[in-house]
Amino acid sequence: MFESLYAKTFAILGAQILITWLTTLVLIVVARGLYNAKKFQFTATESESGEIDVHIPWEDIATPSIFIFFFQFFIGLGLIYWGKDQDISISFIWFSIWSVLTGTLLGIYLLLRNENHGSKALGITVIITLIVGLIGTYPSVNLLPLGPFFFVALMFLFSGYTIRLILGLHQARKPAIFGALIFIGFLLYDFNRLATLNEAPDANNWKVAMDLSIQIYIDFIKFLLDILEIILEFIIWAEEAE
Repeated sequence: MFESLYAKTFAILGAQILITWLTTLVLIVVARGLYNAKKFQFTATESESGEIDVHIPWEDIATPSIFIFFFQFFIGLGLIYWGKDQDISISFIWFSIWSVLTGTLLGIYLLLRNENHGSKALGITVIITLIVGLIGTYPSVNLLPLGPFFFVALMFLFSGYTIRLILGLHQARKPAIFGALIFIGFLLYDFNRLATLNEAPDANNWKVAMDLSIQIYIDFIKFLLDILEIILEFIIWAEEAE
């Protein structure tokens, strides 16, 4: 069933993206249920189309959110530097825990911004990722020499994020678009790496598949966040222009 490196990698990747998104949806459903039950001091606004956007005060969830963030960060480090080299049963469970924590943080982010646009961002991200995957795995395409250039671009991107964080500036459309383009490049690179390794018989094992799926998963989540930010910023821009 999982005879090729493609099959192994996409089985792991698909399962983890599904776990992440289901966790996000469960968190949003729970938050809306708590709002409807008037359990906490949640507020909400209704759009012209009738969509409810639940608002959760940051001060009410700051402490648990920060704890989850650091827990997710260290679980991710453990997976990347130790967990991925273990037996597939251990590494998959470890990856799944990381995905649940990532989905929780994604749900918190959506609730703080606007949870109604999450499915739109996911749909756009999946479609573009599939297109990028087809291009990256095309036999005549070789993007591996571009790895250092993508890394330098990523350093510029992270530097911009850090400066904006220190100065307390909000994410803008241009940095988000630049970030999305960078992670499209990384997705192309990682899919191309997958296609190259798929031709090597020695690489057809679960450890290599786990390593590749983690890299593509990280690119996918980062790309999803940038797409979501672009959507939200354009909505704000459109509302201000009216």
